[in-house]
Amino acid sequence: MRLFILAAGVGSRLFPLTKDKPKSLIDLGDGTTLLDRQIKNAVSCDSISEVVVITGYKSEQIDKKIKQYKERIKIKTLYNPYYEISNNLMSLWVANSLMKKSDFLISNGDNLYKPGLYDKIIAEAPKSTIQITLDHKDHYDEDDMKIQFDDDNRIMRIHKDIPLKKSRAESVGLVIVKGKKKRKLFI
Repeated sequence: MRLFILAAGVGSRLFPLTKDKPKSLIDLGDGTTLLDRQIKNAVSCDSISEVVVITGYKSEQIDKKIKQYKERIKIKTLYNPYYEISNNLMSLWVANSLMKKSDFLISNGDNLYKPGLYDKIIAEAPKSTIQITLDHKDHYDEDDMKIQFDDDNRIMRIHKDIPLKKSRAESVGLVIVKGKKKRKLFI
């Protein structure tokens, strides 16, 4: 299984922290970064055989950062040349040829997960599935990636601009796709 980490964005809402570095390389206060934590979680997950970091803004810094992990896990970057004018969909498009080949997880590069979460999601997911991790809370912020459901409890839309009163959950930025038919459907 591959882990795709979406780390192309500028992170303009975090300026000045991201003025000189991608948001996935922001120090967490202990000398590690968001990207370090995600890669270390992948290294400790027996099911993940490769990490692909999709870059854009300040990509050379991420290229340099991942070199320290090359002896621990198969890892590489893919560059999204449209990162300034696009979103995560374009980053996924950059990786679509790899997504056809094996099951995968997708993670936003600015998320922080507890160790073991990748193992848990992979183990609990059916053999053929597309699953989005979500969270329920009492109140949602304008900046949350909100989820809108239809009357049959199917996901209809995931976006920040969904009105607060129409959202019953938020995406926590982790997707798993397993099975050849589901990969084809996803791509």
